[in-house]
Parts: sequence; structure tokens; C-alpha cells
Amino acid sequence: SKRNTMAMSPLAVLVRHAWASLLLGGALCCGAAAGSEMKLLLWNIHGECFTKCGQSSSGHCDFDYPKCRDGSTSLLKVLLQGADEDPPVPPDFASIVQLGDEDFVRHGGANGLLLGQIVHTCGGQHGFGRWPFDVAVLYYDPQKWNPIGSSHGGCMERVSGSSVNNYRAYTAQAFERMGGGPMERVVVAAVHYSHAEHGLPDLGADLRAMMQQVGTSKLVVIADTNRECHTPSVQLIKQLDSQAG
Repeated sequence: SKRNTMAMSPLAVLVRHAWASLLLGGALCCGAAAGSEMKLLLWNIHGECFTKCGQSSSGHCDFDYPKCRDGSTSLLKVLLQGADEDPPVPPDFASIVQLGDEDFVRHGGANGLLLGQIVHTCGGQHGFGRWPFDVAVLYYDPQKWNPIGSSHGGCMERVSGSSVNNYRAYTAQAFERMGGGPMERVVVAAVHYSHAEHGLPDLGADLRAMMQQVGTSKLVVIADTNRECHTPSVQLIKQLDSQAG
């Protein structure tokens, strides 16, 4: 997979493509400091991949189940190990949304890869992965990043007549870079946007509060934004933080 540089502002970076490498902070304008580069991964696998036809699927299902589930989770392990490069370079952070394989999420899929994992689910009253359901998983490399403070998560949309938000998951965590260099803190969010603007004010307020709590101006949002490709990324990030430039 080709990596693309997403240099938006010293305050916030929005990743909308499968792979990205970026430089945070002053590195965006003034040259990179040692160790300031990140490798990021985004993948929305989609719930149909984990749904066997006939399970109230309404046609949104894998007719060859579990072919898609097994193939996608196998590839995901390869990507999380960084085997897209030689020698392998694991991503600093990976945002995987709609990962409807409970065994992979709950029972060691990441632990076997020695990754940190933060999860937030929405819905699921009919079981893990059963509609209405959504999940955002944020993986991180614990050899490079130490989580600080508590994680935050939420659901941005209501579907199927629910009285509470039960779809479009996000999860976020503040991190501090390890390794003995200058202190670097950043808030990272894995987000599954709606096709409208449901939940964006609450998401933005949540992320700004986290940034203030840990004393950082650095934000990385790794999101399936569900927007047209011609929509400027800076426009989307300004919906979360009007001060981002």
C-alpha cells in the first residue's frame, strides 16, 4: 500500500486514506525533529463481511461466509505487523472500524501481535456484530507510545428506532511518545462518521477536552469520514476544532 503525507496543520491531522505517514507539530512547517514521524493505518472492513446470510441480514451479508471474515482478519494481522514493508514496520496507530469478529476483538487477535488495543462498541443488543452494531478499534504500538489518562468513546447516530445513540462508533486516547526524547503528547481518535453530521459536535467537544486535559495541541483523527473525495480534509477537521488551520 502506498503511504501518503497528510500535512494539514500543527494542531490537527485527519487521515482519510488507507495508509498515511505524517509529521506532527512544528515538523509540518519547519522540518522534522528526530522520531516525529508516524505510520498510520485506516480500514473500514464493513459489517457484511462478518454476517452470515440468513441471520436477519436483509441481504447485507457474505454469501460465502466465513470467506470474507477469514480473509480480512488474516490480512489485518499482516498489516498490523507492518509486513507491507521490508523490513516490517508496524503502524504507530491503526483505526479499524466495523470489525465484527468478536474472537479477533475480544480474545487475543491483537494480544498475539503484541499491540495495545482500545475498543468502543455501539448497539449489539442482538449480539456482537449483529445489526444494529458498530465498533471502533484503535490499535497502537506499545513500544513507541504510552497511553495517558483514560480513553473516551461514544456513538454518534441513532438507528432502528433506538432512543439512544447506537451506531457510528468512535474511540480516542491520549498518548505520550516513549524513547527518552523531548516530551510529545498527542490525542488519537478512531472514528466511523455518519453520512450526515450526527454526533460531530459531541465528538469535537470530547477530543478538545482530552487535549486540554493532557496539555497538548496535537490531534490525529483516523476516520472513515463518509464524505465525497473532493471534500477538503481541512473542512472536516474544522468541524471538530474551529481553531485548526
